[in-house]
Amino acid sequence: MNRRSMGRSARRTRRRRWADLPPRRRGAILTLAVIELLLTSAAAVDMRIRPQSDVRGRKALWWPAIFIQPVGPILYLLLGRRPGCADTARSRPAPGPSPAEQHAVTRYP
Repeated sequence: MNRRSMGRSARRTRRRRWADLPPRRRGAILTLAVIELLLTSAAAVDMRIRPQSDVRGRKALWWPAIFIQPVGPILYLLLGRRPGCADTARSRPAPGPSPAEQHAVTRYP
């Protein structure tokens, strides 16, 4: 065996498995994975709801970009949305009783 083949096999045996990782490192990896999932989900939901006029650039280019981890969703949330545009979910009026329901409540206490 030459040195190259010995170096490769040595590198393979040093590879750690999930069970071999300390609990603290496993917790950190899981925490970061959850944060990535939440950021990607938030970016995808925002892009789905937000009209094209409120997005910088084309949505068709932002869709694949948000799946480039971990920078894609962060870039979209910070740079992909136009400033000054109200969030779509926040700009909707809160659902309330219809005018007929209001009339019935005020008329018949």
